[in-house]
This record gives sequence, C-alpha cells and structure tokens, in this order.
Amino acid sequence: LEKFATNCCNSASAQDLDMAADHADKESAMQSIKEYCFEEDGFTDTFNEWSAQNAHNIDLTMDFTENKLEYTEMHREFTALFEKRLEKRVIAEGLTVDEFYDWLKADLEEDAGSNNAFVVDLL
Repeated sequence: LEKFATNCCNSASAQDLDMAADHADKESAMQSIKEYCFEEDGFTDTFNEWSAQNAHNIDLTMDFTENKLEYTEMHREFTALFEKRLEKRVIAEGLTVDEFYDWLKADLEEDAGSNNAFVVDLL
C-alpha cells in the first residue's frame, strides 16, 4: 500500500508539473500572439492596407441603424483576412487552431476579465 501511495503521489506530481509546463507554454504563446497582433508592423500593415483599399465604400453620412449589404461582405472579407493571419501565427507558436480556441475559451470561462480577451474583442 505504501508503494502504491508513493507511486500515486509521484504520478500526481509529474502530472502537475506537466500541466504547469503546458500552461506556461500556452501563456508564452499567447503573449507572443498578442505582441504579433499589437506590435508587429506586418500584421497591422495588412489591415491598414485593407482599410485604405475599402474606405471609399463606407458612407459616413448614412444613418447607421441599418448597414448596406456590401458592408456584410466587407466584414466577412476582413474577418477572413484577420483569422488567416492569426491562425498562421498560432500554428507558428506550436499550437493547433483548435487548441488555441479551446484554451482561450477555458481561460475566459475561468476569468472573464482575462488579458486574453483581446482575441475575442478583435474577432
């Protein structure tokens, strides 16, 4: 029984260490992704260019209680571009897109005010 208890404790400790290392890796990846989104010129340049190319389509004199149909397509295009760039970075950080979103969801369920909420805000 003592040997069993020792093995269980050792296994639990190894699992705890693995979980802590996994969490640290994901935190590091998330920090890198944040920096990419907010600080890397290549990322922001993509959206500045998109905005410059599409600004002429926005009617600033229009009553914004209802949007033009073409705005829906522009939003889809922008979102697809954003997601493609974000997914590329997520994969570069060694995560799958599903892992990233699952981890993000769990993190936000644990703490709705998490620093990682920026992704949800951006999307």
